[in-house]
Parts: sequence; structure tokens; C-alpha cells
Amino acid sequence: MGGSWISEGDVDPVSIAQQRSRNLGLYTRALLAAQMNAAIAIVEQNEHLVRKLARTLFERKCLSAEDVRAVIQASG
Repeated sequence: MGGSWISEGDVDPVSIAQQRSRNLGLYTRALLAAQMNAAIAIVEQNEHLVRKLARTLFERKCLSAEDVRAVIQASG
């Protein structure tokens, strides 16, 4: 009863490990892409809030028009 423990029809454990490794790579890239999209959304929201704050400070005479333009230009 010697021989390989893999019988006919069984899947090669190396193939299974390779497929799991590829899947893990795909999952990792998908997770990183989702995190990047979330980070971009946060930055865009922060830029919006900075511009809104600059306008509010201008209306309250705390910032000059030139300062507001600089803030808006710098925030994208």
C-alpha cells in the first residue's frame, strides 16, 4: 500500500495553494482599491469643507478675497 496519498481524481494540493494565493492577491488588490477610493472621497469632502469655511470667513470679514481665492486654488 505504498505510493502517493493523492488518489486518482484528487486535486493537487500545490494547485489548490497556488489558486488560494492568486485569490488572496486579487482580494488584496480589491481591498486596496476600495481603501484608495474611500481616501479620495475623504480628501474631496475635506476640500469642499475647506472652501466652504474660507467663504464663510470671507463673509464674516475674517479673510480677504485674495486669501479665499488662494484657499480655493490650493484645495483643488
